[in-house]
Amino acid sequence: MAEMITEECCVCGIKFAITKIQHTRLNSCKNTFYCPNGHGQSYVGESDDKKIKRLHKELKSKQETIIHLRECNKNANDRVDRLRATIRGLKISRGQWRGRAQKIEGGIL
Repeated sequence: MAEMITEECCVCGIKFAITKIQHTRLNSCKNTFYCPNGHGQSYVGESDDKKIKRLHKELKSKQETIIHLRECNKNANDRVDRLRATIRGLKISRGQWRGRAQKIEGGIL
């Protein structure tokens, strides 16, 4: 015999039983069911299907955010590399100018 779950109508208070399988299905899909006196009942909350769709949408959004942030990070790293190269170039130029200035001061040029 199937395992039974006891429910109580939220309108008239009558107690009635449904199978555990029915309970699981109704709790999953959130569809309306009725007490023996005909009062509509339902489990509140998000159905499993809606929850899966919502979580899938959230996952997709977060994956897109990760892709965007990785691209931003790559662009920032590229810019840092270009700036470092510019700084290296300026250090060389500064050194060359320092050498020339010393030669001018020494009367060589």
